[in-house]
Amino acid sequence: MAGGAGFLEKINDMEIDGKQVPASLLGYRINEKFVKQFFGRVLANPSTVFDEDVIRPEKQDAKIFADGMKTITDTNARVAKMYIEDGGAEMACPPLKALIYIMAHGEYEGMTKESPEFRAMFTRESILASDWYKERLQTFQTREVERCRRGIDYLEQYLGSASQGSDWKGRQVAHDLQLEKRLAQVKEQLAKVEAPTYLETIKGSLGVDPAIYNAPGNNLDRPVKGARIA
Repeated sequence: MAGGAGFLEKINDMEIDGKQVPASLLGYRINEKFVKQFFGRVLANPSTVFDEDVIRPEKQDAKIFADGMKTITDTNARVAKMYIEDGGAEMACPPLKALIYIMAHGEYEGMTKESPEFRAMFTRESILASDWYKERLQTFQTREVERCRRGIDYLEQYLGSASQGSDWKGRQVAHDLQLEKRLAQVKEQLAKVEAPTYLETIKGSLGVDPAIYNAPGNNLDRPVKGARIA
């Protein structure tokens, strides 16, 4: 809102001592209009406190400003490369993955941080349409199928055992807890979860990160027999 009212200005890349400085990484900053409109409510003469050198630090010392920007870009690249090397970048959502590669190498699949295509990746519509998001929903469905089937197996085993002639306590528990009814409810839920239309009903939710089932040493990394939905 402040930017739309002209209270912020976009920072562009600069040339300092004959070298390009990627100052645009800083995004936007306040300007004189912002200082007058908002700081004037608490200061009699805000422009004397927030003068041009404060608003635009490159005016104070261009070399120090350029060195600061180099530190930022070098750190960004170093950290981003670590995410790429350890595989973390591949687990990130599409726009974040693209951002990590841009931080590390300056571009991703021909896109830079200024490319409209890159910025469009951050929209809700783009995320929901991505294969990354679809896999999260499919993973949730897979695990929900597993949960329901596990519950059905347990209830059927208990009810089968309780039906034995000598297990009157088991029959009493089954009656008190209405396990027959609960079994029917779980089977009904399983049918809903296995339906091809189920993914549409959970669209917009977070789903489940499939990476957590593939982590080394994770006891959930095993495939679920018969639970994968096409």
